[in-house]
Amino acid sequence: MTTEEVRIRYVQSSSHLEQIYAKLRALVASGVSSVEETLGQILDLLSRGESKSAAYVDEKAKAANAYAEEKKAEASAKTKKAKETLGKKKNEL
Repeated sequence: MTTEEVRIRYVQSSSHLEQIYAKLRALVASGVSSVEETLGQILDLLSRGESKSAAYVDEKAKAANAYAEEKKAEASAKTKKAKETLGKKKNEL
């Protein structure tokens, strides 16, 4: 991840956190609903972010797993080629 990508993620995360904070503040400050309703709304608000985070983690885990499998296949191919080359060299001796 480049520095620019990190900065973009930081700004996006900051904006998202500010939006969540504003919603939480509005819920608590409203005073119209009961404490149970307010806490339920807060839990719903925070749970939405959790599901997005879980989806992001799953996506990144799948990408990392695919990358690892690709590198494993490359390493296996290189190992096979090296063994074949070594066998040829032994036969020449």
